[in-house]
Amino acid sequence: MAGAFFTVPVSFAQTDVTSPTDPVQVVSGPFDDDGQVGPPPLNEGVDKAIDNTMTKYLNFIDEGSGLIVTPGAGSTVINSMRIYTANDFPDRDPASYLLEGSNNAGSSWTVISTGTLNLPANRNATGQPISTPGLFSQTVSFFNLMAYTSYRITFPTIKDVILANSMQIGEIELLDIPVSAATVTVAGRVSSSVGRGVASARVSFTNQNGETQMALTNAFGYFRFAGVEAGETYIFTATHKRYQFTPQVVTLLDTLSDLNFVAEP
Repeated sequence: MAGAFFTVPVSFAQTDVTSPTDPVQVVSGPFDDDGQVGPPPLNEGVDKAIDNTMTKYLNFIDEGSGLIVTPGAGSTVINSMRIYTANDFPDRDPASYLLEGSNNAGSSWTVISTGTLNLPANRNATGQPISTPGLFSQTVSFFNLMAYTSYRITFPTIKDVILANSMQIGEIELLDIPVSAATVTVAGRVSSSVGRGVASARVSFTNQNGETQMALTNAFGYFRFAGVEAGETYIFTATHKRYQFTPQVVTLLDTLSDLNFVAEP
């Protein structure tokens, strides 16, 4: 590991990693019990969720519905999500969320964050640009340092499933990490005692505040964390049901590309 400090420009603003031209897919819920089914209306399709205006995305198969987006920006690290209300019927607002990330085009997903929502009852007028001051929204923040290329956002519940015939949002933003300190990338490989890559091993690290971040290795045993704060000491561990690995204590001063774990014989 190099001894020089790794520095990046300081910026306190978060930016949305999505854009209106990003590939986006509709996710419909597993069931619907109100008789209102079918695809979203043509003028309220899933693309409206990331079009940078308050033109809403509506899904009749409501509970569990949402979207999958693959940002054109490539691999990104997010730690906040902002959801804007649509133009009518607060009963249709999501009441909970599940945010997941993928690095294999959606073949598998890793949970980033999940929790409840309480969007404001105030409504946003249709068509307003997202830059309009005073728009009504809710922002949720969470601890995450793992980079992903695709995101799946689903809403397991809505505010009033009895009264509402659909789920709707005005817009959604996935916000990247505001860089307020030097950050580095940590990458490496998990392998067996004979050098074979170990797939789906859990690699995690814990900071001095007791916060833990986890990633799964890919099919060849490789893993990567982005946006890890430099100048701190972390405990890195690797676990797998078939192998045992020795934890490593690392003080990060620069990007680390060879944090490797080899299984005990």
